[in-house]
Amino acid sequence: MNSNEKFNQEMEAQILGFANEPDTLNVIAFGGGRQSIYMTELFLSGKIPVSIDAILFADTGDEPAQVYAQIAKVNQRWFELYRQSVTYIRQKSLSSHIEEFIAGETPRASAVPLRTAPNGGLLWRQCTMDFKIRPLRRTIRTLIKKTGKKKANLFMGIAYEEMSRIKDSGVKYLRHLYPLVALGITTNTIQKWYADHGYGKIDKSSCIFCPYHSDVYWAKMKKERPSEFAFAVAFDKMIRNYPTVRGECFLHRSLQPLDKVDFVSENQKHPELADECDGYCTT
Repeated sequence: MNSNEKFNQEMEAQILGFANEPDTLNVIAFGGGRQSIYMTELFLSGKIPVSIDAILFADTGDEPAQVYAQIAKVNQRWFELYRQSVTYIRQKSLSSHIEEFIAGETPRASAVPLRTAPNGGLLWRQCTMDFKIRPLRRTIRTLIKKTGKKKANLFMGIAYEEMSRIKDSGVKYLRHLYPLVALGITTNTIQKWYADHGYGKIDKSSCIFCPYHSDVYWAKMKKERPSEFAFAVAFDKMIRNYPTVRGECFLHRSLQPLDKVDFVSENQKHPELADECDGYCTT
């Protein structure tokens, strides 16, 4: 047994031990994308022998249509197997929240990491905390109280090569667990599994207008999902003169209007959503 295999076995045993602790809920942080769908399938199929109490999807209201379709399929499968449904945690969409702030209708907006002229610096990101982390934790606290449990395990779909995204929850009632890392499962493994099992197109989850998108992603959206690209272009124009920011704001790192960017000539090697590191988005 090599060191990697030993590490994987120890991590797997540790996760199963945590999952079987008394007075502990087992919850999936479901992003609706490739990795969290694959991870959820491991639980639903029994390949990870852990009973799941809840599958939670914190909805920004601005995911691509394909991602919502993917979530609906998982929801149907979970209901057929266990007569339970994915919990959609919904509030006003992130885009409408920002639109109201720009229009002066609300005193605060959940900041998106927009790129600012003239140097391309990023605004401080609050969207993940406000639309993912806090809603999930609020729902988990409610579940703990309702069930009489003391704490919860939150299973997150981070792949093995993304180990740098692993973070402690920082709160006593919640433990982050990463089964794909424990099992040594990479994104290539996941893609091959989808291909071998006849799955159609499976997208990674993210907001349509996320500034972390790669040029490959933007170009593909423009070609294959023109209505969603048009939505991103409109959003990009809307945030140009963002309140409290001195310079102009842009979605794209080139500091050009999104509909003017030549994605073919821009940097194609910047990995998709590489700058997202919390593990609550893009899974």
